[in-house]
Amino acid sequence: MRGQAEAATTRIGTEPAVDDGLEVLCADHRRLQELLAELGSDSGSRSANVYGRRRAADALVAELRAHLAAEDRCLHPMLGELRSDGRASIERETADREKMADFMDTLLGAGPMENTFAPAAAHLLGHVERHIARQEETLFPLLFESAGPDQLAALGEQLRQAKAGTTPELDGEPPG
Repeated sequence: MRGQAEAATTRIGTEPAVDDGLEVLCADHRRLQELLAELGSDSGSRSANVYGRRRAADALVAELRAHLAAEDRCLHPMLGELRSDGRASIERETADREKMADFMDTLLGAGPMENTFAPAAAHLLGHVERHIARQEETLFPLLFESAGPDQLAALGEQLRQAKAGTTPELDGEPPG
């Protein structure tokens, strides 16, 4: 697993070369980290910085919401099916997602110069970084051990379709 995760993490900003769902998620994580770095950047003039932070916040929230929705729709059902400890992992992620949702809402509702913007951005950054670390260091290796290559390839396709707004079929059954 470590080799696959490392391979996925080296292709920053590119689509995965293979159809592995874990690589799709790692590529998403690299994109989220890029957006977090943009949001935290304080370079340039004040007006450019304000515009840049607003744009970065909007892009981060859109990408993060699509990522989390795809995980909910595709990764979590697979995890619950393949791992006896999957339900507990999903519950931990769900609690953290609720906190992320609150910070995303605050970030979207605040202007970059408002007092609530920077703390919401900082808290969201911390939650996203913990989400990425927890998944890539713990969850993905376990899933890699539990799922076969065909299942991981199917997960990759389902994740891409979910992020594209289409409705993938999960194991031949409509999602529901």
